[in-house]
Amino acid sequence: MYQWTSAEYADSDRNRNTIDAVIRVANDIGAMPAQVSLSWLSDRPAVTAPIIGARTLQHLTEALGAVDLTLNSDSTTFLDAVSAPLSGGYPYEAFGSGQRMRFVDSPTQALKSLVSEGSKHPLGRI
Repeated sequence: MYQWTSAEYADSDRNRNTIDAVIRVANDIGAMPAQVSLSWLSDRPAVTAPIIGARTLQHLTEALGAVDLTLNSDSTTFLDAVSAPLSGGYPYEAFGSGQRMRFVDSPTQALKSLVSEGSKHPLGRI
């Protein structure tokens, strides 16, 4: 599931530009992209607690480094500009629609419904 949604997400020029912007800011300030993302996200007015998707202790340790990271106004403005919300396709196009309309009684049924629509990258980018 992760590979399918990640490849679909990165297939959009707008999303790819956002990813590239995060990497650029991270390289400029000597931080990890996850740290930049979490630092920027935690400064959003509507966000009370960013969720860390760490799979390993190393991922968790790197992500927790965002607590000590404060982005300057230039970096924040740059990231705000490339990630400004657009109308339509709430969020992530067909994947988001599948999430909104998922079946409450059966996660398996929901996954089949979501994946059955097909993907340009069913196994992620190779």
